[in-house]
Amino acid sequence: MVTATDPVYKQLAARWDFPDSERFMRILEKTMTPEEARLLFEMPMPIETSELAKKVHMEPVALEKKLRALARRGLVITGKKGHMAPAGIGQLHDATLSSAKEYVSQEMLDLWKDFHHAEWEPDLIDIMTRRKRTPEGFATIPILLENVGHV
Repeated sequence: MVTATDPVYKQLAARWDFPDSERFMRILEKTMTPEEARLLFEMPMPIETSELAKKVHMEPVALEKKLRALARRGLVITGKKGHMAPAGIGQLHDATLSSAKEYVSQEMLDLWKDFHHAEWEPDLIDIMTRRKRTPEGFATIPILLENVGHV
């Protein structure tokens, strides 16, 4: 049973394919405030600061400052076309855990590790087993599948 205190966490979890995961919900709650989660939810595709400011009713200068702070924490990806939330759970994982040291606590590492072993890894194995092939960038998956007896 998912027990997140704000429905926006469930919306984000659904976007990243784990809507019913209490473990993932704890990661989201620990990583961002509900206000930050709502902002990320409004950014599934790259968006310019001025356009996002209108959408979320914020002053562009204040929003840009907030987006830079979120980027330092790995919660916003910034590129030529603007800002966006991490496109998937893998990007969220990598970006948040490779952000500035002060944002990566032992508790956060433990939450991700628990989620990875209990839910994310089995999900990846299931996906790869059903596909019977490995997508580009997943060169280690065949070895992983062999080691757990799925190939």
